[in-house]
Amino acid sequence: MAAIQTSQTQFGPNEQITSAKLNNILLQSSFAAGAVTTDGTLELIGGQMQVGVLKTANIPANGVTTEKIPDGSITTAKITDLNVTTAKIADLNVTTGKIADLSVTFGKMATAAIGTKAELEASTASKLVAANLVKHSPPVAKAYGSFTVASSARTLTGSINVSVTRINSNGSQVTFTSALAGSEYTVVAQVSDSSSSSPGTIDGNPIVYNKTTTGFKILHAPEATNRAIDFVVFGSIIA
Repeated sequence: MAAIQTSQTQFGPNEQITSAKLNNILLQSSFAAGAVTTDGTLELIGGQMQVGVLKTANIPANGVTTEKIPDGSITTAKITDLNVTTAKIADLNVTTGKIADLSVTFGKMATAAIGTKAELEASTASKLVAANLVKHSPPVAKAYGSFTVASSARTLTGSINVSVTRINSNGSQVTFTSALAGSEYTVVAQVSDSSSSSPGTIDGNPIVYNKTTTGFKILHAPEATNRAIDFVVFGSIIA
């Protein structure tokens, strides 16, 4: 067995033991290499055992366990970015409360999760809808508005995707801002009166005709005070 300690005083055969020599053995002896384990808790410096610096290479396998790490000892700065992976995040650890407000944006969503124009037109399931693509969904109105026929001009309000011009006192042209893909659409139109009292007469229903991809015409009651035409367009997709 190798010696773990070296002494400055060596006794010869039949040599007398004195207090000075015993003191030298205790005070002037040093530890030899190999006297210290390699767990990193002690180091041999100048023959003396001193508390050492814990080195990764000196940590035995399974030496660092959860119980040996004090609470609050692992900080963000000690976790490298590449070490936080999807596989290391437990499913139940990602909760709504841990997602900061406004952190989930379209830019952070997979492209495949957001519906395209074609997917919205086909009513594809399990797709998110961007605001600028809602208009392509089949159930969504493709145009609507309300315009007065109180004079030779047409005043359009509350409208989407249309403009209106006068044809004559009984007719108006509705033109789509963005053309539709076909003329197979449905227009629901009615005469309305903006006065607070009953108009006293019943107007005939407006007649929609000459439907094209760019617009349609409406034959309606003659121009009169408080008279307006309300309409909405369903069906054909926006080109």
